Amino acid sequence: MGKIILGYLFLFLGILCVLSFIGNIFSLLIGRKGTSSTESFEVIGAIVITAILCFVFFKYGHKWTKKKSKVKDEIDSIGN
Repeated sequence: MGKIILGYLFLFLGILCVLSFIGNIFSLLIGRKGTSSTESFEVIGAIVITAILCFVFFKYGHKWTKKKSKVKDEIDSIGN
């Protein structure tokens, strides 16, 4: 039961990371007036970290919330 709740929390955090990723992409593309090159490297670093977090959150969120198939277990037990 705890993994299911944690899985849904991870899916929610994954959605928030996607929104942050989109915001960082727009801020990099549009840019701000008077920004230096170090600030653009910080935005690129934020994009990379956000992409990694999105992957981890969605991977484990999906893994912990998916339903187990009973059909596969029934098919495997036919031969026994």
